[in-house]
Amino acid sequence: MVDGLSRRRRTSTDEEADATLRIATRRARVPRSRRPAFQFDCPFDPGQNGSMDDAHGRRKLPSRWTGVEETLPASLSHLAGPPGGVVELPHDLAWSGRRSFDLANPVQRYMYHMTVLTSGVTREHYTSWLNVDLLRSDWTSLGLPRPLRRVWEGHFPELASVRAESD
Repeated sequence: MVDGLSRRRRTSTDEEADATLRIATRRARVPRSRRPAFQFDCPFDPGQNGSMDDAHGRRKLPSRWTGVEETLPASLSHLAGPPGGVVELPHDLAWSGRRSFDLANPVQRYMYHMTVLTSGVTREHYTSWLNVDLLRSDWTSLGLPRPLRRVWEGHFPELASVRAESD
């Protein structure tokens, strides 16, 4: 007895099982160069985002921005967010970091637009928090991810023309 508990004696069966496990584990080890490349079996339809295969024939994840276009309003005129002042975003939009932005300050307005554009997931996020005039004036300076910018400019050609005019 050790500390009031009885200790079970190891039997030859236990030792045989351990040896078998060690051999199976050793056989299962495949050199890194012979391992198959990681493949992600997507539960979604590959047709929704073009080909889901990369150059090596492996499955890849869809873009983070897939589905954003369906949440955009029909036109820019529906963007009726605040035109100025100090704005505090809700937790579902600004869940990390700054939530309060002074729209008169260009740096804070930039961060405000980036937060709403990259974190918005519903049509109400865009229509309630983006202002069409502010968005148009800041559009060319926003450092949006290319796929997201393509989605917005594809849905709202007037944003693409604003960008073309500034080039």
